[in-house]
Amino acid sequence: MKDENPEPAADTSERPTPVKALRRHCLWCCNGSRNGVSLCPNKACPLWLFRFGRGPTPEIREAVADIELYPLETEQTGADVAGRSALKSIGANCIDCSGGSKVEARACMIKNCDLHPYRTGKSGHTRQLTNEQRAAAAERVRKLHAKQKMGPAQ
Repeated sequence: MKDENPEPAADTSERPTPVKALRRHCLWCCNGSRNGVSLCPNKACPLWLFRFGRGPTPEIREAVADIELYPLETEQTGADVAGRSALKSIGANCIDCSGGSKVEARACMIKNCDLHPYRTGKSGHTRQLTNEQRAAAAERVRKLHAKQKMGPAQ
């Protein structure tokens, strides 16, 4: 059996997509049981909609429409977040895991968690710019600074 919660890859190109990471986390939560994930009774979990490793179907969204979601202090139901992305669901789960604190979720030290790279609700993947794109961006910034030094147009 493969390692249930391997170290996350340092290179973002090797990192799983947010939905795949979410699926791995659900498998970890259910002790590696795929059947446990499919029968998961915790519909209040922010990850429940995406537990199969893909976007939720209309039937799955309907199943959580009237359920209050964790963290319960937010007073949100499944209908309120039915259109939420997997990244936003991961962010909500990490905040719940951190005792409801966004600061604690951002500072999370559990690096071997599948959701760790996505804990802020953002992908963490940065776009690589070519040298030409970098030069063009630097030129735009220089022009903007020059314009600001000249003051308002008369």
